[in-house]
Amino acid sequence: MPYVEHTSWSQRVVNSWGGAAIGVLLFCGSFAILGWNEGRAVKTYHDLVQGEKNTIDAPCTPLNPANEGKLIHLTCNVTDIGTITDSFFPDVSAQTLFFYRRVEMFQHHEVSRTEDDGSGGKTTIYSCPTMRWNSYASNENANKAAECVNPPWDTNLPSETPRKPYPSSSFGAFTLNNIILDPLSSRNANPKAFPVATPQTNWYPDGTGVLTSVAPGNFPQVGNYRVSFQKDDVDVVSLVATQKGNTFEKHTGSSGTSYVLVGRGAKSSHTLYKEAQDENETLTWVLRFVGFFLMWLSLFLVLSAWTIFMDVLPCCGACLGDALRSLVCCLTLPIALTLSCWTIAIAWLIYRPLIGGPLFAAGCVAAGVGYYFFRKHRKSGKANISGDNETAPLMQGSSSTASTVPVVAQPVSSGYPQQQQQQPYPPANNPYASQQAYPPSTAPGYPEQQPAQGYPAQEPAQGYPPQQQGYPQQQQPSQPGYPQYQ
Repeated sequence: MPYVEHTSWSQRVVNSWGGAAIGVLLFCGSFAILGWNEGRAVKTYHDLVQGEKNTIDAPCTPLNPANEGKLIHLTCNVTDIGTITDSFFPDVSAQTLFFYRRVEMFQHHEVSRTEDDGSGGKTTIYSCPTMRWNSYASNENANKAAECVNPPWDTNLPSETPRKPYPSSSFGAFTLNNIILDPLSSRNANPKAFPVATPQTNWYPDGTGVLTSVAPGNFPQVGNYRVSFQKDDVDVVSLVATQKGNTFEKHTGSSGTSYVLVGRGAKSSHTLYKEAQDENETLTWVLRFVGFFLMWLSLFLVLSAWTIFMDVLPCCGACLGDALRSLVCCLTLPIALTLSCWTIAIAWLIYRPLIGGPLFAAGCVAAGVGYYFFRKHRKSGKANISGDNETAPLMQGSSSTASTVPVVAQPVSSGYPQQQQQQPYPPANNPYASQQAYPPSTAPGYPEQQPAQGYPAQEPAQGYPPQQQGYPQQQQPSQPGYPQYQ
């Protein structure tokens, strides 16, 4: 049956603050990784550039003693390759430069799921729904569920491929040693399976290079093994290394970088150095990302330790805690990115002053300009808000008046803004309206207007506008502070 593991809220608090302590260490380590990586990248670059200038092309044969201790480039055929015999299966052998053996056990594969218990704790359930083949490196010998227990690995059975010692081989007048074969074994490796036809005791070949402990026609059971064999043939090798007798050693540059360049096939020294520079650049970016990720993780571990206290809240505590942790994760991302960029910029000031200095100065100028425009925009925004607040009461009063009565001009009064002069009202082509200009010319501050041509001047009717056909009688609102006109 599945194995259930419960973690109380108090234990989660201890684990959370333990993670915060680890986060502090990771935070300090991320700065060290980012700074060291920039220095390593610059030193490796300069040593490779210097090494390419000092590299000389040497023949495969004969051996030239004058090149002793010099950095040479060779492209030769690999000949006289010896035979490799498996130490555990003596009947399995191959004539190849690289021989691989992979041993796997059929095991239970354990999975888990975690649930909230409603009181701030967590419940983890372990089960084994599937089985699969696992190598010794991924051996699942610590499963927690009773149904997931796997048998221990057989100590009499080899667990990994013995790459050493390599078989004897000739490389022109030279001999390939481990300094060349170690990096060559993992560079563009293309191992191929070869069939094993010789029967072994309690092992059954399937004709594809695999020996299994499962009898033909049977299904594998937990605890069964299978062993596969592969070989990797290499015909032509190109290298750049320091000549030492009839073999090679690593070259050390002026900045302390030790290296040897190898490749499969015929390659020029320029191609080998270009590949090395590309690998250096790739490694630099990988380590930059690692440093940034460690900084991000450290900030998250430190700041998210406080969110554990939200999980004890009733009803929505678990959801609120998860939401806060998600928020912390999002907020720490730009912080970690900014700190990483500044760390790299400071490292460039040390290791690349001719490039890092101008870039650092340009960054400071850009930051200053951005801050200046930010402050300027902020001040203008405050001024606009202040002006809107001052005019808001007047605008509110005007809109309420206009919604009830026609707009009429008021005389100038102390404390109110000057209003624009109104056009004569009613229109001149209205035969029912008086030609007296509106507002009345007798009001202070309004210029006297002449009656329109062709119409005799008329006295303004009492209670303007007059009660005539087409104009409904309207009441003048009483407003405090304004005189009433008759």
